[in-house]
Amino acid sequence: MPDIRRSPCCAAAAAAGTVALALLAVIPAGAAVRNEHTLTLKPSAKKTKTSTGATIRFDRNFTPPPAGTKPLLVTKIVFALPEGTKFNTAAATRCSLAALQAQGAAACPAATAIGAGTAVGATGTILGNVTQQVAVFATDKGMAVVLKGLSSSVLPLTLSKHRITAVLPRICLPPGTPANGCASGEVVLKALDVTLKAKTRGSGSKVKRLITTPATCRTGKWKSRATYTFANGDTETATSTSTCRR
Repeated sequence: MPDIRRSPCCAAAAAAGTVALALLAVIPAGAAVRNEHTLTLKPSAKKTKTSTGATIRFDRNFTPPPAGTKPLLVTKIVFALPEGTKFNTAAATRCSLAALQAQGAAACPAATAIGAGTAVGATGTILGNVTQQVAVFATDKGMAVVLKGLSSSVLPLTLSKHRITAVLPRICLPPGTPANGCASGEVVLKALDVTLKAKTRGSGSKVKRLITTPATCRTGKWKSRATYTFANGDTETATSTSTCRR
């Protein structure tokens, strides 16, 4: 009888099983995969290895819960532009994250913003949906979003390879605060529509690009995705494709 422990196919199956068990171990018990967001996430440029802006747009199919029931919040979003995309904030005028957190957008000249747009929040009250103005700045730590509207806040963004990660704060309806558990209710991020600018600094071998498209375009399409993590441990992955050319 053959030794199945030495069989390549069985070894691969065993390894896959081990990986699957490891993944299950980090998923909270009862967590589900949701399907609530539509997504457009793409570079503005189609050519490989070139300076580009980017569109980040999504809408959540959200229905406010019954009165007295807390809404299910998204606590983290990871935006993954096409694999091979690169970020370099040295191409832009950087702002101090600490200064932004202390002073808001006034800490940096408006001309230094690297992106702008709107965010729509669902309140579940007679206020309905509220729109916040969004400005994006390059910082000494990565990027940061400044929100203005119902309330003002600064949201740091972490850059890693081709990913932008946002950990979302609780936004309470006045006069509630996170300290009292948002006693007056809280705002659910329903939609986002932001455009990041293409920015370059320098030339030739010393050129710096805020965002650089991938070096390859194998199928004529680039694929991006956003991964949403909900407060109860549920997750969702939405995808978006865009045309590319060499």
